[in-house]
Amino acid sequence: MVERRFASYQLIHLMKLRTNGMNSLLITDGVGVGKTISAGYILFHQAYIERRPCVIVCPPILVEKWRVELEHRFDMTSHLATNQESFELMCDE
Repeated sequence: MVERRFASYQLIHLMKLRTNGMNSLLITDGVGVGKTISAGYILFHQAYIERRPCVIVCPPILVEKWRVELEHRFDMTSHLATNQESFELMCDE
């Protein structure tokens, strides 16, 4: 497992998700303030601790960046859904 070192501000979004009662969160911080890392902690917590599925929605140009970051920083494998059929197949797994 990859060693994770975090700053407290990177966990703010996870705490918001855990307390908002909606089971969803939209992260729209400015450029360079840690959205990827914050989202990675949320994904790790939801997927490995809570055992809940997660979805990342991003522009096509950022797909590879997300895949690399999740693999490198969190040792997480991601799956790409480019249409409704592939998304539904993932939901069935």
